[in-house]
Amino acid sequence: MEKLDLTKLSFRKLSLLDVGEFKVAAKESVETNYEYLAYGALFKDIRPIEYLNFYLGMLKSSSADHFGLFDGGTLLGHVSYQ
Repeated sequence: MEKLDLTKLSFRKLSLLDVGEFKVAAKESVETNYEYLAYGALFKDIRPIEYLNFYLGMLKSSSADHFGLFDGGTLLGHVSYQ
């Protein structure tokens, strides 16, 4: 594993502008999330319109806020707070 440049790390609330990065991260983590989280099964064969609806619904939720850990522009992790 390569070492992270801590000066490039940021933790912030996800926005509509992060939809592409979230999709890349979700697709890349299907296998690691499959055994532990419903996201693994959800993102395995998701169609683009379903993905967009999921992400928009997630951001519009009034019951949870969604945050991301970014290395520059790359999403490393996602967490939600209820």
